[in-house]
Amino acid sequence: MTSGQDGERGFTLLETLIAFVILSASLIAMYEIFTDGFRANVQADETRLALRHAENILAQARVELSLTGRLGEGEGELGSGFTWSARQQPMDLLSGDIHVKATWLEINVRGTRAGRSVTLETLVVTPDA
Repeated sequence: MTSGQDGERGFTLLETLIAFVILSASLIAMYEIFTDGFRANVQADETRLALRHAENILAQARVELSLTGRLGEGEGELGSGFTWSARQQPMDLLSGDIHVKATWLEINVRGTRAGRSVTLETLVVTPDA
């Protein structure tokens, strides 16, 4: 701050420009922090929803497998921008005199917005008839 000829006080153009540059840099940094937080929140929401969809599909697959003894592989689209795929791998397990039928299930749900993917795997064991 300087004094003028008539005793007026004020800021020079250089001081004003420096203050503006500092303010601009601070606002840009705050904007970056805000957008990174928003992006992380969107990704977390998509992962949570994908997990919920995968758990539902896995539960349906286990019921179908226990009722019919078989499960079809497939893929499809869910509402709200998610795709899913299901794979199975039949197995025969022998342990002494006990023979059990098992199926390895893999369910994958992928979000299309943030590209998040959730995969759930389980082994379903049923007695051999």
